[in-house]
Amino acid sequence: MIGVVLMIVSFILDTVDSTSDVNSVLKFVWRFSPLFDLGNGLLSLVMNDIDTIQYSESKTSPFSGDVIGYELLYLAITAVLYMGLAVYLDYLKTFAKAKEQAVDIKISDEDIEIDVDVEREAHRVESGGAEGDAVELAGLRKVYPGGNVAVRNLSFGLKRGECFGFLGINGAGKTTTMKMLTGDVQPSHGTATLNGFDILSQQIEVRRQIGYCPQFDALFDLLSVREHLELFGAIKGIPRESLERVVMEKIHQLNLSDFEHKLAGSLSGGNTRKLSVAIAVIGSPAIIFLDEPSTGMDPVSRRFMWDVIADISTRGKESTIVLTTHSMEECEALCSRVGIMVGGRLRCLGSVQHLKSRFGDGLVFDVKLDMPTVDELMILNQRIFNNSSEFVTPVELEDKCRAFGNPELAERVTASHPTGYSLAAAMQRDGFVRADAFCSWCAEETRFDDLNGYLLRAFGAGQVQVMERQNDFARFKVRSRNNEVKLSKMFALIEDVKIKMHIREYSVSQTTLEQIFNSFASQQEEEQGVARGVYQQQQ
Repeated sequence: MIGVVLMIVSFILDTVDSTSDVNSVLKFVWRFSPLFDLGNGLLSLVMNDIDTIQYSESKTSPFSGDVIGYELLYLAITAVLYMGLAVYLDYLKTFAKAKEQAVDIKISDEDIEIDVDVEREAHRVESGGAEGDAVELAGLRKVYPGGNVAVRNLSFGLKRGECFGFLGINGAGKTTTMKMLTGDVQPSHGTATLNGFDILSQQIEVRRQIGYCPQFDALFDLLSVREHLELFGAIKGIPRESLERVVMEKIHQLNLSDFEHKLAGSLSGGNTRKLSVAIAVIGSPAIIFLDEPSTGMDPVSRRFMWDVIADISTRGKESTIVLTTHSMEECEALCSRVGIMVGGRLRCLGSVQHLKSRFGDGLVFDVKLDMPTVDELMILNQRIFNNSSEFVTPVELEDKCRAFGNPELAERVTASHPTGYSLAAAMQRDGFVRADAFCSWCAEETRFDDLNGYLLRAFGAGQVQVMERQNDFARFKVRSRNNEVKLSKMFALIEDVKIKMHIREYSVSQTTLEQIFNSFASQQEEEQGVARGVYQQQQ
């Protein structure tokens, strides 16, 4: 657009006698715009032919300075100039002096107790114990403009051949961490090494060590599967004489033989993910970043992908893999170690079984309670309202809870309560709550309190923890004083009071990785409203 505007302005100035001399000078400045050179050069060629026909003079050479000579010269100069400028700016941003140029905004972190495993790993890194690791993060931190701290002093190391699961909800800092490791974003403080190369001062060497499968497929729709692998294989420096063999190995390894010559734009979602993973692993990079590699795959293809990843890392010990995923099943199947990020911090670290042992002691009791029947609601309505009103206003709330028999229920009608938030939202929106909704909620709360009290009496205070509540559903973590809770005892206790406690259905199981993850994720400040009903981890 700028080039077109300048060309029009130049043409108008040139046609006016009083400004033609000024235009002759300005052209030397405007020619630094390649689009102006293109447009003005084509216009000069046309005008040269018109002048020749109109005045029957000898035709001026098109390469003369008055036609396109200067334009061609400036195009050649600006091509070199702008390319050099782009390389220089990229160099300033990502290479040698990046460490000095990175701005470290001093923002004090709130005091949060550091997990012993995370602290032990950070001490190992600080003492030099992680120097031989394939990936080493040392105090990595990122503060965005405005004071938003995305990553808070990450320190851990990954050994060669390890598959590390990087877990966290959106906004936890996983993507920012991966961007810092791949060179897309500069850290505000700290550094990291990939296969011995520093991410700040040795970016060229770092990029030769990594393969990356992004969350969203970065493929060319008009290139075939084979052409993609040949292109990225050549970019990664695979010798021409070996390229054919390596490409065929990856096609067979990812089960893409039937789609070898199909365009990427025509592939299914599962096959595009296979192709993205094949691009990431071609050339056997020392470190591979996989961002949700099995998204969009059917169960059979997902299992196949897991086998491929396991062969590359834990079995073959070829590469160190950093895997981000929201599938706890995928994480348990592949990862030798797992780290859960919350609010930019690493909150726990260790093997899946280690995390279950530390944070998943006892049994998990999931229960769904019966909803109040129509007859029960009619009796409650008559007792509380005496058929005089169909609504409860904020002013009447405490009196109606007292009429129900439990005035403390009024304190639960808040935006932060896992079930009372619905009544609080209705009162804020409409100024009242319908009588039937109020009676139903009171009955459900009473049934939950009765069940919770029964479990506390059976196992003791401090041995029963409410992990989650959603309407008629509740999840408890149950321990015993000797830390051994037998399934038989749990089932016997529940069966004895199943009808009395209005239990519709229930299950008892060991704590899963997903439940541990949800418990940590609920502690992230940004997710308090979204993760409603999930109680914070208590240790």
